[in-house]
Amino acid sequence: MPQLDISTFASQIFWLAVTFGVLYWVLSTTLLPRVGEVIAARAERIQGDLARAQVMKRETDELIAAYEAKLGEARRKASEMERAVEAAAAKTAAERQARQTAELAEQIKSAESRIAAARAQAMGNLKDVAGEVARAAAERLVGRPIGADVARAAVDGAIAARGGQ
Repeated sequence: MPQLDISTFASQIFWLAVTFGVLYWVLSTTLLPRVGEVIAARAERIQGDLARAQVMKRETDELIAAYEAKLGEARRKASEMERAVEAAAAKTAAERQARQTAELAEQIKSAESRIAAARAQAMGNLKDVAGEVARAAAERLVGRPIGADVARAAVDGAIAARGGQ
């Protein structure tokens, strides 16, 4: 193997250095600047993207803060509206209850007066019927006619003796 021959080591090292130098020069003048440019462009793009991301994050944080503030304001307004509606409903219910209470009181008063009138009429009719029954019973017992005024007076006396009932 010729590469392992010691007598050719010097020429091999020379050509290795020349080849390495030429390859280094070619790479450093053509290929490495392009790679450097690509790396620099990529680094710039990454920095730009990071800067845009920070700006967007800041804007997003501001939007979230504004949204939360508006949401809090909307909740507060909704709570106020709910309280106002509840107060209005309570007021309406109280007015309706007062109106119905007044109507019921009037109806009760009217019904009581009708009951009193019906009771007075029934008592009057009862007195007349009781007088007629008492007169008819007395005529049968006594065997002679009795006046209606006498029978009514007897019924009134019996009612008075019982306490006016």
